[in-house]
Amino acid sequence: MIKFQSMSDTRPPARWAAFLAALTCATSATAQEAASPAASAASGADQVVEVKQLRNPGMMRYRDASDLVSKVGEAGKGHLHAVIRVTAAKTHDPVPDLRIVIDGEHTHVPVSISPTGFVTLPIDPAAYADNADLVSNKTKAALDVSIFVVPDLPAADIRYDDIGAATAVAQSAIGAILPWYLRMLSPSIKGVQFCYLDEHQAVAIAGQPDAPRAATEPAKDTMGRQVFCARFTGVEASAGKGRALTPAPGWQALFW
Repeated sequence: MIKFQSMSDTRPPARWAAFLAALTCATSATAQEAASPAASAASGADQVVEVKQLRNPGMMRYRDASDLVSKVGEAGKGHLHAVIRVTAAKTHDPVPDLRIVIDGEHTHVPVSISPTGFVTLPIDPAAYADNADLVSNKTKAALDVSIFVVPDLPAADIRYDDIGAATAVAQSAIGAILPWYLRMLSPSIKGVQFCYLDEHQAVAIAGQPDAPRAATEPAKDTMGRQVFCARFTGVEASAGKGRALTPAPGWQALFW
């Protein structure tokens, strides 16, 4: 039998801080994976949504985690969603033997974890009503929990309209989810960028065959890897409605 450590002492301020960080920083999802391994599980310069307030998985009750994922999804209107990744605190590498369950008086539900550490958090009304905890077979100090907000773009036939919609929804989500006193601390989201592990990539723009957008801006993805990005602003997207964008294969979409 696996002995799980409690993960139940989240406080409301930390939860709202999670919303603030998750909604205002750069995040990624590969187009080829459609929505990232954690589909059920960014801002001024190139910040990644690493929610330091939730560094310890013992700070997240199931109810708080479920609320966060659900509210981001609802506010995202199909244009963004929350992603959760759990790694070793010291190395930030995946933990091969990690186990997480939703555990309550009447609940015991295993949580799916990908080989790279992305968590698929089930939305379980019974566990929610049971006031269950997220518990792990690792000590609290041994794990790091990062929450990301991922822009959802089509895998193909991408247009400026998709960039504009994702940007506008991310901006409005801040107002819909965050309390007024945290909105004032929220950096503005300028747009979406297409990012690559290889810096020699570009995004073709319809009507500009000789002027592709080079992926030269440095950033970090949800796995902490160095990537290089071609940036598009929400304002630019509004002016270019209907025009197609063709990123080179292997892209990741990040807010910035």
